[in-house]
Amino acid sequence: MPVLFIVFSNSRTNVDNLKQNQILVKVSGAVEHPSELFYKKGTKLRAILFKLKLKTSANLKNIDLDQVINEDKEIFIPFLDNYQSEIKKSFKNVNQDDLKKLKIRKNTIENILLFLNKNTEILTWEDIEKINGVGEVTLKILQENFILD
Repeated sequence: MPVLFIVFSNSRTNVDNLKQNQILVKVSGAVEHPSELFYKKGTKLRAILFKLKLKTSANLKNIDLDQVINEDKEIFIPFLDNYQSEIKKSFKNVNQDDLKKLKIRKNTIENILLFLNKNTEILTWEDIEKINGVGEVTLKILQENFILD
């Protein structure tokens, strides 16, 4: 007569084993997909960064890509020194150098700065477009590089 065995697995043990082999890695900075993900213990930093995709502005000079990660970790990938932050500056805090870098004409820069000194209330792009010398092209440049807050 055939004998049938039923084996019950302790699912709690499987979850505990899984947790023992997993680490939580949080990566931010110069990566396309900053995130907090679980990886297998012993994963190399290179594999983690490959999955999250580095930005071209990432500075890996002091990063050991062959570092083996065996515990939960937070990793910040720095940007290159000459990298301009993707975080846009407030238009209210704009200065002459900011506008010169954007190749805006000198007279228009003076008009913008005079306007900002006189108008401290909430601004709209329509207000800025009314500044003498700010046309469609200059307005587009300003909108791409600054925020109104």
